[in-house]
Amino acid sequence: MKYAFSKGVNTFSTAEFYDYGHHEESLGVALKNLGVPRKDYVVINKLLKFGQGPNDHGLSRKHIIEGMRNSLKRLQMDYVDVVLAARPDPTTPLEETVRAFSWLVDQGLIHYWGTSMWPPALVERAC
Repeated sequence: MKYAFSKGVNTFSTAEFYDYGHHEESLGVALKNLGVPRKDYVVINKLLKFGQGPNDHGLSRKHIIEGMRNSLKRLQMDYVDVVLAARPDPTTPLEETVRAFSWLVDQGLIHYWGTSMWPPALVERAC
């Protein structure tokens, strides 16, 4: 990590569903051990699924907010720079998803949100 950072790599990506959260934990420890100010690197996270419970997946307000808070605990961070909605969730109204991500921005838990694997028409509707 120190070598990569010394060569200009300052953006790191993870997801709540990578190795059941262990990737977030490892990345958080590695970034703490890097010893550089938080402002000097970018962290991107993805939300999709964590666990088998009925509220552990999808893009409902409940999962977005609780999932992000849990990710931040595992990462040992106050915020991430970007969070991505990994896949569309046809079971949750789009407005609910957009409002939940906007709430995370308003609370300072994320700076930006985006999408991954969303069809262009759905991104247009979300906007």
